[in-house]
Amino acid sequence: MNGPDPAAAPIPPAVPTHSSTVTPNAGAAAKSSAHTDLATLLAEPASKTWYRRRALWAGLVLVLLAGAGLWWWLARQAANAAPSYITQTVARGNLTLTVTANGTI
Repeated sequence: MNGPDPAAAPIPPAVPTHSSTVTPNAGAAAKSSAHTDLATLLAEPASKTWYRRRALWAGLVLVLLAGAGLWWWLARQAANAAPSYITQTVARGNLTLTVTANGTI
């Protein structure tokens, strides 16, 4: 058997089963004490609050980077899709017109 040795496990403190005085929160105190003892026995770390989780922040950073990249790519595509015009200064002379297109004219 490769599991942990049960004899080496820490023994939790005994919880009295009968109480001589009755208090309104005795059941809640026993439950919280039992929960604490179980967590100590299992050596479980306390769960982190939502804003202290690295995976959450890493995911948020990835989503923001993906959004920024998409915005940049769409802005660049829109800039490249705009027509470009070649202009010259006005001068007297013959007018030359060149048409470059596909399809029937």
